[in-house]
Amino acid sequence: GHVLSGKTTTGWYNWTWDRVFDVKRTTDENIQLGLRWTHAINQSTYYEIKLNSLRTTSIEGSPVTNPAALDGVSSNLVWEGWTNLPDGFNYGETDADFSTEKTRTISFDGSITSQATSSHMLLAGIQGNWYGIDVSDLSSVTSRTGGSITQYSAKPYEVGFYVQDKMEFEGMIANVGLRLDMYNANVMYYTDTFAPYRFTDSLGLQRVDERYATKAKTPLIARLQPRAGFSFPVSTQTVFHVNYGTFLQRPPFVRIISQTVNRKELYSYGGALSVVGTLGNPRLRPEVTSSYDIGATQALGEGFTLDISGYYKDVRDLLQQAIYSSKQGNYVTYVNRDYADIRGFRVGFAKRSGMLTGTLNYTYGVTTGKNSSSDGNQIPTIYESGPSKDPVPQDILLDFDRTHNIIANLGFNTPQEWGPILFGVYPFERVTIAATSFARSGRPYTSRLNPGILMNKRAPNEYNTNLKITKQISRFFGSSASLYLEISNLFNTRIYDYTAVFNPDINNTSNLSKWTVKYEKGEDITYYEDDLRPGFLVNQEFRIYSNSPRAAQFGFIINF
Repeated sequence: GHVLSGKTTTGWYNWTWDRVFDVKRTTDENIQLGLRWTHAINQSTYYEIKLNSLRTTSIEGSPVTNPAALDGVSSNLVWEGWTNLPDGFNYGETDADFSTEKTRTISFDGSITSQATSSHMLLAGIQGNWYGIDVSDLSSVTSRTGGSITQYSAKPYEVGFYVQDKMEFEGMIANVGLRLDMYNANVMYYTDTFAPYRFTDSLGLQRVDERYATKAKTPLIARLQPRAGFSFPVSTQTVFHVNYGTFLQRPPFVRIISQTVNRKELYSYGGALSVVGTLGNPRLRPEVTSSYDIGATQALGEGFTLDISGYYKDVRDLLQQAIYSSKQGNYVTYVNRDYADIRGFRVGFAKRSGMLTGTLNYTYGVTTGKNSSSDGNQIPTIYESGPSKDPVPQDILLDFDRTHNIIANLGFNTPQEWGPILFGVYPFERVTIAATSFARSGRPYTSRLNPGILMNKRAPNEYNTNLKITKQISRFFGSSASLYLEISNLFNTRIYDYTAVFNPDINNTSNLSKWTVKYEKGEDITYYEDDLRPGFLVNQEFRIYSNSPRAAQFGFIINF
């Protein structure tokens, strides 16, 4: 990520500017082993078993180069660095973050499929994952006043069972299924919600020290998820379809079991964890989506079909960052307080046969809720005594909402011996022209000129077209071959990077991009430059776009 206020920029941007200091030791190791077994019991029944093991180790920290050993570099640059350059790049800033993260995952997946009768195909299975997580991260270790320590380990697990029956009768096809998901963070957690490290001593006084705080074992969480889909004709040319399902998403483990404390606060309490920074919430419920879809498909003749459907998704128990406040202080955690409402309709036009084939789909949708992510800008404060401070009551458009979305996929295929003959050959035979294109609404954002109204503006519309032309050659010196020309971003359209230009996090004042203000005032957006100081004469326009400029690739393939 990068901050565009002239303070700091990290990632590969920084490396391209500073290839000496900004290189740190990075070690990533992945070891994966898998086993798969499939066996057909008879002509109508078979089962499959998959077993997988994955170990990951990621270690980061300390520069590869010793800055003090470099010749011709001032000690001031070595130890302090230039971190406030006009173009936002750092130079000479040594590494101050260290992290060691290890995971182990053992996965089991078993299923059995049987065509029990001509009308019923049964599917059942079990899935399980057993994890080992060990995290130790230190940030800003050179800072006298800041930095944090994130340390936690756990061995959570999750298991799922499912069964499905695909029924085919004259005039109707139905899929009916049921899934049971269970998971357990498998850790001890602090039972005091408002002050996790609080305990009552022998004198009846309330004190704060994580060594004596009351803990309990996390519970097993289980949810049933019914799903059903039906499709049946209402005439010789029209097919009606309806689908319903509930879908569970387990909260990320980092939201359940993580523990981060501020180094300054930790040391001031003599090493005992008495002040909490951010603490995971092992009692989080799963996020649940109820999905509804209803529509009809109409055959139009000549290979054309029209599909019109409406959809609605009710998303509940979404995670939301929250602040718990008590007399012992405040800490940050995550709670199931958010939701989303997603609704709209789709119109699809398709042609499946002939030289010209393709699909054209239009979607109209509206997505509303309180926050676009668990770290959104409407963070509630929950007080132990007194009313909670909740976000604004009205719903807002979420940052991934796109009102209009059009996607086209077109293909033109010529058969053998098609077109005019030139010098005894058919130059236009076996030619494929494939084009993909989209046009969609921009994403909502909060205006910098009127930040009091959330998500009241929308980024500009976005467009893109890719084209590929392929010519098959049947006889090429005893083999077959093909020529192709592939062009991405055919019309060289530009899409502003949403995070860089329209970042909606209005609480992060260091990330209020000047590009947004320039855009809203109708000014030209080129590259970053501080108004108070002259910038570098280097065009950094690439930083404000999320897509690449037009590019063409020509290739020749010989098939032996």
